[in-house]
Amino acid sequence: MEHHQVIIVGAGVAGTPLAYHLGRNGKEVLILERSLEEPDRIVGELLQPAGVDTLERLGLRHTLDDIDAQEVKGYVVALDDDSVHIPYPTDEKGNMVKGLSFHNGRFITKLRNSIKDIPKYVADFLFFSQTF
Repeated sequence: MEHHQVIIVGAGVAGTPLAYHLGRNGKEVLILERSLEEPDRIVGELLQPAGVDTLERLGLRHTLDDIDAQEVKGYVVALDDDSVHIPYPTDEKGNMVKGLSFHNGRFITKLRNSIKDIPKYVADFLFFSQTF
């Protein structure tokens, strides 16, 4: 019988980075996921600047490469013919921070593939097919 120190349900935007971080720190992780196919539903993703920074700190910034991500520098709020631009703030060095917008499925796939970078014994996937 296999033993794992941590069991994570869902290999999505929260579960996969958590498994990656714990695995890189020596924990034996089991991820329960019903399918590793790239999600193909109509959903975009807007990762705020703090999320980009968090992926950087976790060593997962590369998961944002080659997924046709578009820089986001703030928001535009519009009503009829009026609009207001709300830029993201600057960082402590005075540089404008940026978010990224991209196809959710490509990002999820890159996150899941990142687990291959950690030792094989650390993170395993267990698939289940029952929908709850």
